[in-house]
Amino acid sequence: MNNQTISNTHRDTSLGYKLGVFGVVITLLWIGIFKFTPTEAALIEPLVVNHPLIGWVYNIIS
Repeated sequence: MNNQTISNTHRDTSLGYKLGVFGVVITLLWIGIFKFTPTEAALIEPLVVNHPLIGWVYNIIS
């Protein structure tokens, strides 16, 4: 293998790694931002209200 082949392989690997990291970051940001929408609040409410350790706090605070 010559230096050109090694350089191209490293560049391709680096590009694939950066693309994978970018995909994970975008997905986690999308999920994180979705946590602050009214839709998510409405979907999580039954779980909080009916939980034995948190339900009483919800009744006091809400």
